[in-house]
Amino acid sequence: MKQAELVKYFNRFKFGEDPSHTLMRFRVREVLLVSTFYDAFILEQDGRVADKVSLQFRQLNLTMEPRITSVPTGQEALRKLGSNLQYDMVITMSHIADMNLCQLSRKIKEKRPNIPVLVLDNSKERLTLCREPKEQKQKFIDTVFYWTGDPMIFLAMVKYIEDLANIDRDTKKGMVQVILLVEDSVRFYSRYLPKLYQEVMKQVQRLISEELSNTQRVYRMRTRPKVLMAHSYEQAIELCNRYADNLLCVITDLRYPNNGKPDPDAGIKLVHHLKKQIPDVPVAIQTAEESIELLAQKLGVAFLKKHSISLMADLSNFIHKSLGFGDFVFRDKKGRELDRAHTMAMFEKKLHTVSTESLEYHSTHNHFSTWLLAHGATQEARTMRQFSPSYFKSLEEMRIFLLEIFKRVRAEKNQGQIIDFDINNPIQQGEITRLAMGSLGGKGRGIAFLNSLLVATRFHDR
Repeated sequence: MKQAELVKYFNRFKFGEDPSHTLMRFRVREVLLVSTFYDAFILEQDGRVADKVSLQFRQLNLTMEPRITSVPTGQEALRKLGSNLQYDMVITMSHIADMNLCQLSRKIKEKRPNIPVLVLDNSKERLTLCREPKEQKQKFIDTVFYWTGDPMIFLAMVKYIEDLANIDRDTKKGMVQVILLVEDSVRFYSRYLPKLYQEVMKQVQRLISEELSNTQRVYRMRTRPKVLMAHSYEQAIELCNRYADNLLCVITDLRYPNNGKPDPDAGIKLVHHLKKQIPDVPVAIQTAEESIELLAQKLGVAFLKKHSISLMADLSNFIHKSLGFGDFVFRDKKGRELDRAHTMAMFEKKLHTVSTESLEYHSTHNHFSTWLLAHGATQEARTMRQFSPSYFKSLEEMRIFLLEIFKRVRAEKNQGQIIDFDINNPIQQGEITRLAMGSLGGKGRGIAFLNSLLVATRFHDR
């Protein structure tokens, strides 16, 4: 065996097949918050902003929380940015005591050209002014958000900047999925984005609880879906085309700019584009115009009523139903619930006994592949979508095919790993199972090493 080949096998043995150690390279660790004392009081009310952000991260079991440094003036912000401290992003309120917003953002970019500058507006009167499409503001201000009173907005702003920085690498290296939000209203996307991230993080925690090794848990955290935003038709088309193979879903407004002018049918045009180019991607249209609901049904997309008091609940339902988040609910052709699976292992077990009618119904609507996609089995989900029920001689033959897919997912995930014993996950060939906590003994460690090495070198193929 040549040395180069040996090094390749060593790296595969050391890091495994997953590229998690190369994903999420950029993390926001230091945030500079620029706000007057009055704005700081409005934001903090019951406690410090940093405490609220820290609490959000802990509640979602996020291990790396950013540190927020607050300054009351633009001059103090510039002095901080000129120091040796490395800040990853700047959040500034729309009103600063010693200089206007455009002056501050321009000076920040002159000092740190690559640092993201986000504006947080807490004034209804200034909201339109902040979004005014002047070249200077577009050049020096990355994104504007509106303070809704929900401290989750800070987590959403941090994660949004991380997603923008990591998206290209992570989609190529880790086949990470993308959720696209198309909305030009600052107030509405400031409500949607925290909800989207909250649902994504809950799904990630759910998947982490199913994993049997620490390596797999890290992989799940780093391969969570990324959330991107577009504020015009051109931006939406560009992002849909660029990440066509990774789109998990699209949530689009009905009216937004198209070629620099307001277009009342921009959302419908985007749906037609998606149905032609990426027909399987779930889409939701959110608008205040109830007359669009019937058209949405004809187009086969979800409808969200924009000013409904249940908007956030409807958005959550769309995410769980269309994106495969939460339990998998086995249904018959009339949509009646037959059974449900909480985990991948439970799903595989129930797949043996579920009725052929249910198998045909879910396969026809790509529900199985969607659920696999939400659980990170991207390649297997794409393979599954290529085979409709008509491809097989019988539905029982299709059942065997589906079981083989899920068996492959489990085998590829666990082979060569030292996994914790779980009564719901039968031990498979190529797995080393640990029955209790603590380090392995000498014999066990040697067997585990040889097992991992044989899997890494793909000995069975040689």
